[in-house]
This record gives sequence, structure tokens and C-alpha cells, in this order.
Amino acid sequence: MNLESLSQNEMILLAVAGLIGVFIIMKIAKSLIKFALFAGIAAFLFYLVTGSDMGGLFEPGLETMFKNTTIRDLQAKHCATGKEDNLKCKCLVSPIYADMEDRLGAQGISRMEKDKQRMVDEMMSSFKARRGEIQECLGGKGEEGKAFLKKAKELIEVLSNKN
Repeated sequence: MNLESLSQNEMILLAVAGLIGVFIIMKIAKSLIKFALFAGIAAFLFYLVTGSDMGGLFEPGLETMFKNTTIRDLQAKHCATGKEDNLKCKCLVSPIYADMEDRLGAQGISRMEKDKQRMVDEMMSSFKARRGEIQECLGGKGEEGKAFLKKAKELIEVLSNKN
């Protein structure tokens, strides 16, 4: 297509079409910039209010997994027949339960069911006691295990700083 061969009317239509195209692109870019700015401000406000990033919302850490729950709840959630989460069941819940059962017995665990804070404290104690076993198990589970192991190490650091 040669511009010299176009009539005056065709050139005007081509210029109008070009301007409309530029206008549409500008509108889309303006909307994207507004959205990015809004998302950035929302993330910043979330950080100011909670003091943490949004990663925990989409991929909760181990502290969230233990919070306000019991070891039997964790077994039901991760080790129940038919919905077994092998990584969490075999490498985390089972060693913690075994340690708690060794230390407290089945009756001691049952008595703690009503005191969630004590239950969480005991689970954390068992987590620390079986840390090596848990890390060894997670290390042998490939990429998923390595990612979970990283979270476990972060939890160990948090627990170490609390005590």
C-alpha cells in the first residue's frame, strides 16, 4: 500500500483510524496503571496493618497450620483415609503425634483437647523434639518437600526466637 496512491478521503479515514487506535491504547494503559497503583496501595496498607506480607494469605505457614487446632484435628485433616496428605501426614503430623503420645500418653492428649493454647504449646515442643526426623523426612520428598522444609526451618527459627 502506497500513501501516494491514496485519495484525500482515504488519507483522512486512515488518520482518524490511527487516532482512534491511539486513543483506545491510551485508555487501556490508563486503566492498567490505575489498577497497579490501587493494588500497590492496598498491599502497602495491608503490610502496615498486619506487619507481614500477603504470602501468608495464599500459602499459609506452619504457625497458621498449628494455630487454634489440636493434634487430632490435624490427623483428621491430613491423615484421614481417602484424603491423605502424605507430606504433611508422614513428615509432620505423625512424628509430632508420636512424640506427644510418648510424653503425655493418649489420655494426656485427650485431656488437652479443650485447652487449645496448651495443645499448641505441646505440639510445638514435639515439633522441636522431632525436628531432625521431620527435616530428614521432608528432605527426601523432592521439590515439594524442600519447599515445606524451608517453611519448617522458618518456623524453627521463630520458635527459637520466642524461647
